[in-house]
Amino acid sequence: MTISSPDAAMGLGLPHALAALITSPALAINGVGTTQVGAAQIRARSVELVPASSNTTFIMRSGTANNEPYHLFNSQSTSAVVFPPVGDTLNGSANGSLTILQNKSAFIWQYKKGFWASILTA
Repeated sequence: MTISSPDAAMGLGLPHALAALITSPALAINGVGTTQVGAAQIRARSVELVPASSNTTFIMRSGTANNEPYHLFNSQSTSAVVFPPVGDTLNGSANGSLTILQNKSAFIWQYKKGFWASILTA
């Protein structure tokens, strides 16, 4: 059965954040460059990362609300590198990055302004 909206999923007992995440279609985003500055912006909550040689980086948007999870998936043979906004902290490192290998996914969220955390699949 296909669930077409967050409201329908919430009617099945799912919390709003999870319902919004699993009912949104994945947006494919191509990587840009190899550094934090100028990286491709993550503009959806469910994203298929498309890194390629010399275009491997992605960046979370500044102004993102706290505790809204983003699901990122990399189906390419090139690793994807995800950064928080410039000046923010990811997993305890200022301007840190998260590398997502082929066929791996991650959840990433801002838990307070300027501080991000992630969970990477094994």
